[in-house]
Amino acid sequence: MNSLFAYFMGVLHDAHIICRPSVSQYGFEIEQKNKHYAQYLTLLTQQLFGVQPPLKLRRRSWGDYWRLRVYSKAIYNHIMLYDFQQLLTTESKLIKRQLIRGFFDAEGSTSSDEVRMFNKDTQLLEHIKNVLVQDFGLHPGKIVVSKDDVYQLPIYARQEQLQFMKIFKPLHPDKQLS
Repeated sequence: MNSLFAYFMGVLHDAHIICRPSVSQYGFEIEQKNKHYAQYLTLLTQQLFGVQPPLKLRRRSWGDYWRLRVYSKAIYNHIMLYDFQQLLTTESKLIKRQLIRGFFDAEGSTSSDEVRMFNKDTQLLEHIKNVLVQDFGLHPGKIVVSKDDVYQLPIYARQEQLQFMKIFKPLHPDKQLS
């Protein structure tokens, strides 16, 4: 597995995976508020899969966002070959770094007092936490309920936040420490 694909596998945690066999639709769609990051994902998709998905502005009452959508059974099948948690267990430290970097760019946030990753799957967050501790020497906080059925894996200590950012170097322009 190459590092770009590993990064993309992390990003896909914020994607909608499309599997509609009755109408032969397979693929994914990614929605982003940040246009520049959405454009980067479009270029990455082209580089990885040889297709350039259209990028469309979607206006909603809660805000605008950019959507890229790829319909391809071959790409869908390729993506579905990989289990993110298994990759976090078996791959090299370089690949683990890219998987978490993509996950953070898709499912993370920063504020003046913490770095956070969100997901509904607490086992996935526990797995990421273990990798952060064992492979990267970080000390994240306890996984807590963020809102409704979404959980967060926080990093509170400022030095730990700086170390996280130094190790993972987020690409998303909105995911930088303030």
